[in-house]
Amino acid sequence: MLLCFKDAEVDLCKLLGKGADPSFDKLFISLASLASSQQKAVIDAVMRWRSEMVEPLDPALIKRISESAPLSRTREVESVLKERQSLSSVYILCRALIEIVRRFSADTCPESVGENLEEIVFIQLKKPDPDAIKRSANRTASMNLFAELIGELSNIRFASVSDRFIAELEKYNSHTIMKERQSHMEMLIRGMRFLKIKIYPLDALEETADFLSSCASFFKNAHGAKVKHAYANLFVQLLLPIAEVAVAEVNFPAWVKAVDLMYPRALKMTLKPRHILGGYPLVTTLLCVSRKEFFTTNWLPIVESCYQKFNKDKYTRQMAIGCISRLVWTYLFRCTESVSASFKKLDNIIKNIFPPFRRAVYPSEIPLDHFILITYFCLMK
Repeated sequence: MLLCFKDAEVDLCKLLGKGADPSFDKLFISLASLASSQQKAVIDAVMRWRSEMVEPLDPALIKRISESAPLSRTREVESVLKERQSLSSVYILCRALIEIVRRFSADTCPESVGENLEEIVFIQLKKPDPDAIKRSANRTASMNLFAELIGELSNIRFASVSDRFIAELEKYNSHTIMKERQSHMEMLIRGMRFLKIKIYPLDALEETADFLSSCASFFKNAHGAKVKHAYANLFVQLLLPIAEVAVAEVNFPAWVKAVDLMYPRALKMTLKPRHILGGYPLVTTLLCVSRKEFFTTNWLPIVESCYQKFNKDKYTRQMAIGCISRLVWTYLFRCTESVSASFKKLDNIIKNIFPPFRRAVYPSEIPLDHFILITYFCLMK
């Protein structure tokens, strides 16, 4: 990897990502198997390896690559190779730790090990320059892996991990600081997107609901498009899997409080053109995880609003039909109404997306997946 053409940025995902090299993948599985009985020893060994990777490069290697580089770029060779070595070693470290932590349970992960790993990830989430990360695909890939790692940790240490995120977000809960450090806050929020929220057993539901309520309070007071969109995308990513399985859990008081806090702000986002792509998916997701009475009161106005987006650009049209598809599923499989009432509501939806006397669907020029799903849902019921 160090010998790759110096002027081209090496794609770490293609070279080191999962599936790129089956033998390399097996190495991580072997490390994880060893760590199941020797957690601290294996993690310490992996961390020592990473430390060794920041030592000076071999002068002979630098000389060899410098000789093949353009004369005007020879002075940059060492710095490019050092950055490449650092980023690749961080990428490998994250992959190893993700596999190791994935094998842990709440009972088998020592407290000291859990705390140490949390600290490593949060240093990475707080320290880097967000603009430098956005400019580099490899830095972005490494940050994504750190987010995955903290997500795996949250599966066994949710209370500790979520408390750390809330404590960090609290530091930005001021209009001035939020405005000045939007990019930092955006990166921190994105770091939560792999958290493993659970609604069973009751203790896990309480922890999840409390965490969402805290995040909802921050979202309610959020300023700046970057921060609002980051929160909207986060809630959609965390809550959509819950929408598939939640039943009575949506009536839990703290859960109801979280939805009630988020919904007005999300609805407000749908009214502004620059927030549409973030606002509509969030409003839809919140309805899908809300109590039945709240859903039945609010879902049709959102569907009607989605119709008005059918004449917009391709991405907006695709988003709108996706929202309708999710709302139709929730209505059919979570709500119980008379056959005549259901038929009337669904008939209106079908006539809008499959206009009478026209061969084309509406909106047009988008993938047919959601049209097929809506048809399937209706026929199933």
